[in-house]
Amino acid sequence: MSKTAKKGVIGGILCSCFAWLFFLVALEPRWFQSIDNLFSQLPQWRTPAVESLFLPLASTATIIPIAVVHFLLASILFMRKQRLESLWLMGNMIVISGVGQVIKKVVDRPRPDFADSMERASASFPSGHTLLATTLIISLLFFLGQTVPAKRGKRHFIQNMALFLGLIYLLLIMMSRLLFGVHYPSDLLASMLLASGISYITYAFVFSIKKYVLRGR
Repeated sequence: MSKTAKKGVIGGILCSCFAWLFFLVALEPRWFQSIDNLFSQLPQWRTPAVESLFLPLASTATIIPIAVVHFLLASILFMRKQRLESLWLMGNMIVISGVGQVIKKVVDRPRPDFADSMERASASFPSGHTLLATTLIISLLFFLGQTVPAKRGKRHFIQNMALFLGLIYLLLIMMSRLLFGVHYPSDLLASMLLASGISYITYAFVFSIKKYVLRGR
């Protein structure tokens, strides 16, 4: 099995795990609700100092800054004549964001009513901030894989550093969602699964077509 095909299989598995969470949220079994309420006390730790740290951080994982970063990365790839890669990077972000919004409206899960929760008008499942932050990390790793030279393990080292810093960023974004009491843990996990699953599937689809076209030549 080729690497591209393996990515498609992994994407299918991740999306299947997301579908499992989707049905648990819809059916609301008691044991699942108990797990989701494990972090219900976290909003009580929110202080003005905590808000001054996490509010600006959370604002970086919204659609405008994420879209701007993706546009810049895609533009660099396009100027390097990596047009298909540029198209995938930008298109993947748009697809993930759109699917996330549709699922929000379909599930229409109410926000948590924990003590000291910040009010939000939109639905809870999945977490848009976590969805976009996960997408950003995947896009950056892909971009580095396309642009950093592979000499003496340089690319591998830089990608590992980017992954490490990206995971810290993602964990902080997820922590902000729990501290503000605007999401359940399952919302956050679902977002990571959805963003990763869609990314693998779209990558496998787009670059399988590329290989097919190149073979035809």
